Amino acid sequence: MSIRLEMLEAAARGARTLNDAPPEGWDGDAVCRHGGTPKSAWGCLGPSGNQGHPQADLGVPPEHGDKQRLHATLAFVLSRRCDDGGFRGRGDRSDLYYTTFAAQTLCALVLCQTSLDGSGEPRPEGSGLGCWLLDGHGKTAPYQSRLAGLPEGFRSYLAGFRDLQSLGLVNLCCLIRCWACLGIDSLDPAGRQAMRETVYSHRSGDGGFAIHPGLSGGSAYGCFLALSALQDLGDAAVAPGGAVAAGLVACVLSLRRPEGGFANEDSVPIAMAPSTAAAIMVLTQTAGAIGGDGQGWPPPITEKIVRESIVSAAEWLRSSRRADGGFGIVEGIDSDLLSTATALHALASVKTVIGNPNGADRQARQPHLENDGGQAGSDFGLPVGAVERSERKSPGHQAETSSPRDLARKYILGLRERGGFCGGAADRTCDCEYTFYGLLALGHL
Repeated sequence: MSIRLEMLEAAARGARTLNDAPPEGWDGDAVCRHGGTPKSAWGCLGPSGNQGHPQADLGVPPEHGDKQRLHATLAFVLSRRCDDGGFRGRGDRSDLYYTTFAAQTLCALVLCQTSLDGSGEPRPEGSGLGCWLLDGHGKTAPYQSRLAGLPEGFRSYLAGFRDLQSLGLVNLCCLIRCWACLGIDSLDPAGRQAMRETVYSHRSGDGGFAIHPGLSGGSAYGCFLALSALQDLGDAAVAPGGAVAAGLVACVLSLRRPEGGFANEDSVPIAMAPSTAAAIMVLTQTAGAIGGDGQGWPPPITEKIVRESIVSAAEWLRSSRRADGGFGIVEGIDSDLLSTATALHALASVKTVIGNPNGADRQARQPHLENDGGQAGSDFGLPVGAVERSERKSPGHQAETSSPRDLARKYILGLRERGGFCGGAADRTCDCEYTFYGLLALGHL
């Protein structure tokens, strides 16, 4: 499964987790004030006749109050929609970067909704789910009515980005992801080919991808972005054994640091949580199921090297967990939602690839995020006996009484406000990016 679809499924599970959580105090008027959007602009959210009930503006019958967290999140995302069809970030104008996260959040919410109300079971396989969502073909009446009118403006907004080279790799990959959310087949073949060629213009001399074109060395983030975008475009060269996959593996492995994690660039001396998570995702996606023969990997890369790199990276990543249940970008820095979401997602991917298809190393594929007091199973995706640096306590430190799963959940939900999520204690402004990361993180708990 591609990076996009794995993240979409996880975010949908996270949305389902919100539905199962205890109801939170919520006020439709407060949501409008927080989003900076007057009620009169919320016509797509449902019938306007029953203004007396706080859920009426969202088209949610009072008896469906158990889903109010889901609807508050939908309302938050839609409050960021701009007249040009895009979605805004921290400013007043639409932003392609934040539009990408808004589109992915909407896809995750509708995928979650269909599983909750039994109205259908569309799965994120192929490109159909995005069309089902943004074209208004959903069978869930409340969501369908509130999403009416999105596709025309959304397509027009995306079609306005014609100078692909001027976008840079980050925004180019965002544009590709938005088209993939609509259904990549809705983009004509010439457009897809132009996007593919522009992504490849960022290929670095070491076989990876860099944020800026013409560089000799790639970055973990650049490789992750390019791999995700080329998967969205259906490029077989990035599949395990493909011509480009080998270069991605070689580039990422060159960024491994002695402590086990990965730096983002060669010039950075230390490992960081987001770059380590990106490296793990690139390795697990391009190297295939660990235990294969490793054919096509450039010397001296071997199956053993890739396997050990993934395990040591997961161990290092796990060590970045903080006492509050979140993950921090580097040692000594407080938890943040970006590091937490990417770490949990990467650790979840490790247990699906470590071990060979014949059943060896089964412990490494045990469910992650379990705390069984050191008995069978694993914690944050690591096998029994893995390095437990994060569990070492200073003298006099009181032992944790909550499981890692409970602590992480409490930390993430503590970043939620009025339907959205913020980035951490130092950044309490909610936006579409962090809202998607909040759902993604909850999907692994």
